Amino acid sequence: MKINKVNFNDSFRVENFIQQSTKKLLQDTYFPIHQISNIVCGRAGTHSCFRDDVPVMRPRGVYSNKEIKDHTSSLSSLNCKKKCRNKTIAKAVIYTFIVLAHSLVLGNFKKKLLPNVLVFSVPNNYQHIGELKDFFLEKRIKNHFQNKHTQILVQKRFKFWNRSQENIESTMYIPLYLMRNHLRIESRFKIQAIVIKNLIQFMKIKNCDPLLLCYKELIFEITLYEYIEFARKIDVVYTQSNLRTLSPISYYNGKNFSTRNIMIWYSTNSDLVYKKDSKAFKIENNYLCLAQIDRHLVWDAHSKKTLANMTDKQIFVSGSLLFYPKKMQNSEIKMNSYKILLFDVTPIGSLNKENFLNTNQAIDTIKEIVSAVNRLKSNSNKELNLFIKPKRKYSKSHSREYIKYITKLQRQNEIRLISYSSNLYEIIKDSDLVICVPWTSPAVIAKEIGVKSVYYLSDSEYKWELVDRRGISLYRKENDLYTFIKKCLVP
Repeated sequence: MKINKVNFNDSFRVENFIQQSTKKLLQDTYFPIHQISNIVCGRAGTHSCFRDDVPVMRPRGVYSNKEIKDHTSSLSSLNCKKKCRNKTIAKAVIYTFIVLAHSLVLGNFKKKLLPNVLVFSVPNNYQHIGELKDFFLEKRIKNHFQNKHTQILVQKRFKFWNRSQENIESTMYIPLYLMRNHLRIESRFKIQAIVIKNLIQFMKIKNCDPLLLCYKELIFEITLYEYIEFARKIDVVYTQSNLRTLSPISYYNGKNFSTRNIMIWYSTNSDLVYKKDSKAFKIENNYLCLAQIDRHLVWDAHSKKTLANMTDKQIFVSGSLLFYPKKMQNSEIKMNSYKILLFDVTPIGSLNKENFLNTNQAIDTIKEIVSAVNRLKSNSNKELNLFIKPKRKYSKSHSREYIKYITKLQRQNEIRLISYSSNLYEIIKDSDLVICVPWTSPAVIAKEIGVKSVYYLSDSEYKWELVDRRGISLYRKENDLYTFIKKCLVP
């Protein structure tokens, strides 16, 4: 397989090649999986080792294609593939021992109900299991599950206080959980032999083969689903984060059970943003697993219309989908003050002017919003407070310059920072006006619960192609934003 000659930087057209390349390999080896090429391509297309034009040592700031293509260089793609293979083989060996160890564990001695809903992706890995349960058991979600009595298993990070509840349990890794708690002893012995055999076959894979990136599926997961005695109908839940790679169970075509693959779109900001006069890109070419999804749950009619251009599968408008229930406390009405809530998308430090919402543009946007609010403060008899809610917890990948600027504004009492983990329904309901970057979800939530909202972006320099949508106003100039805020808040 001469996959190293393919330009994986063009990851959107490589799927057919991998399907052809893996066809003979899959016939000659032990790995029996339907459409494994989708899983392989989903990993390889975003992995720097298999993309000829992408630096393989990004953290060190290496951007020289000459160094990357020079096979004698330690920074070359070929050398990266060798290192990748060595690391992956080591991981595969450790993984195999973990699987074998778990096969000896009988789990809890009390009988557990076999799950009929498998959730492989949630937006927040630290979310409380109780909130997830309430969300999945809402009528608008539960109606899409095939079994009357729902038993849910969620794959998420472990928290000691996040214990399992009736009808729902969580685990860090669904396949191992299923083996520990729901696999017969005789089946475990069979799997032990198969897993060892799969590891031996896996170690024969060469440096340039993207199959290396799928060691968990190839060694254990594919085999597991042939032995688990599921109910006749299983629902498998994903978010749009999985549009390139699904679990092998979603491709299972055996006689024991059938799966319904459901994708819950947890946000509305999947729409592409272009610069003026730029050529539109067909994002569906990047959604390699789109055809495998049986039904989609989206926020509104606009989301449905956009997605319908990419797939002919069922699409259901379900309102906001934050993976926690719509519960809002009644807040006290403050007659002498206004609360403006700005939802912030923290820029990544490595973005440049060619990227939407780079550091400079993000800072300019905040500056203009703060300036507009301060102008209104000087012309109003009421107190005006500007709150900023970051989308995520600040990390090393975020722009240091931007974070310093936000911290400065906070010290100067220009803004107040709200926790990134706040309940969106509650903080939006408690606000008089919501300001969002295009096309982020809180503006849609504000519209849904009856709070005024607006999209704003400083765009005098960057010229992005932005058009009003969802009946929510969009502004790019400070004066226009000031006029809008004044109209909304000043009687």
